[in-house]
Amino acid sequence: MFEVIVLFFLIILIYSVLVEPRRLIVRKVKISTEKWCSDYPPLKIAVISDPHVGAPFVGLKKLKQVVELANEQKPDVVVLLGDNILGKVFGGCPVPFEDIAKVLSKLEARTGVLAVNGNHECRYGVEKVRKIFEENGVLVLDNEAVTLKCGINKFWVGGLANYTYQHSDVEKTMKQMKGRTPVIMLTHEPAAFKDIPEEVALTLAGHTHGGQIYLPWLFRPPCHKTTPKKWIFGHINENGNHMYVSGGIGTSFLPMRINMLPAVDIIELSSETSPNILNMAFDKKTADVLKRKRFSVPQSIKGKNST
Repeated sequence: MFEVIVLFFLIILIYSVLVEPRRLIVRKVKISTEKWCSDYPPLKIAVISDPHVGAPFVGLKKLKQVVELANEQKPDVVVLLGDNILGKVFGGCPVPFEDIAKVLSKLEARTGVLAVNGNHECRYGVEKVRKIFEENGVLVLDNEAVTLKCGINKFWVGGLANYTYQHSDVEKTMKQMKGRTPVIMLTHEPAAFKDIPEEVALTLAGHTHGGQIYLPWLFRPPCHKTTPKKWIFGHINENGNHMYVSGGIGTSFLPMRINMLPAVDIIELSSETSPNILNMAFDKKTADVLKRKRFSVPQSIKGKNST
């Protein structure tokens, strides 16, 4: 009996280290909320979170597969929720951020690619990250917001600064959003959800990796002290306030996953009566930050950073 138990745990260990972290899936989730206008079409959002490029089994080749999977879904917008670069993980090997950004520049979406900073971008240097990302067509939102158009109807995407290493200023971000239109909020850490106002239709977060070992009926791994365990993964609906927490792609600390497959998340956001035809475009203000269908540095950001 003892030998059987040892063999069982040995198989689980081998699977968790050598099999599951190598895999990559598309995880599709539909979220309906009354805060998304009924005459707006569904919005398809590709979510890429926590690749930790340089971790075991997550090199540039794997990142290219992530990009290909996301592009195959033909999303309206792609969001990068942070920790694109390597943290502390056993067996990892750092990859230059310039090379990571070059691969992510191949992402395709009707309206572009938006990003927020994770913990490891903050350690690397947020200004360096902004410069490199925007040279590669990715717009970084750091307590900032941009407006998009869905036909003649507008909605906003806000991006919060990192909750732990910077200051997630929800009030400052919301003040940039003129008019009463639907709002999507991006944040690396789910902990910011407690500060998100009710008018936000959906908050998107990463950071937790879904615990990497996700056995909710048996074991839930410890979470960051600022993040409740109930916010560790998936669609959270608290009194009509919606958040989706991605399980991410890479690993940190221990290079293992159990029941938390690396995934590109595809979120379809709608109201229950949303029309099916998508007609997405940036409005003129936001279009000014595009160049050949790619983001360049917005004037507001240029003004803020140029001294």
